[in-house]
Amino acid sequence: MFKNFFELFLSSFISPPTCFFCRTPIVRVETLCSDCLARIRPVVSLSLPIGSSIKMSVFAAGAYADPLKKMVLAKGWSDRTTTRHLGKLIWQLSAIKTISFDCIVPVPLHWTRYARRGFNQAEEIASVISLLSGKPILSIVRRGRRTSFQSLLSINERSKNVRGAFQLCNTKSDLKEKRVLIIDDVLTSGATMSAVAKELQKLQPGKIIGLVACRVT
Repeated sequence: MFKNFFELFLSSFISPPTCFFCRTPIVRVETLCSDCLARIRPVVSLSLPIGSSIKMSVFAAGAYADPLKKMVLAKGWSDRTTTRHLGKLIWQLSAIKTISFDCIVPVPLHWTRYARRGFNQAEEIASVISLLSGKPILSIVRRGRRTSFQSLLSINERSKNVRGAFQLCNTKSDLKEKRVLIIDDVLTSGATMSAVAKELQKLQPGKIIGLVACRVT
């Protein structure tokens, strides 16, 4: 215990904690300073259709604007540390910590983008939520083909872009009647999360809910 305390004290002395957005020095090891935290605009949960008669609720830490936006875009320069802190913010600011679920499924990244980036932001966020909730991560969906960036497409093009892009890689997983949490970094049109949810529906889960860092409003 003394060793851990000493290491924490030494690291804080050599590299004092700063806000991940404005880089202002802060007293405690937090993700954002109080001013930047206050800039996050809360959003209500969204009801996203995943079939003709099935819908899922998607929760978010806030709207797609700074400082959350900048933390999400940190994946572009392979900043894994910021992504992990983003996971802590999601747990802190969203309603997910009060909602019951059994397992976590991160939205998969195509292997070519994984190789370029070095990590999957959805998986990193999921690992933090798993640690804080005590729920397991199930990597049972894969992205079978590389898709265009959703942000470069129109709303109408996005559903077509991800249609058939995801497949179950373990059809024997027992999800029947279980509550599944799908995690991604950003929700815009909802096409990607809906496509993943449709694949998971084949395993007959009891309920599917979604969680993102931020949502475009």
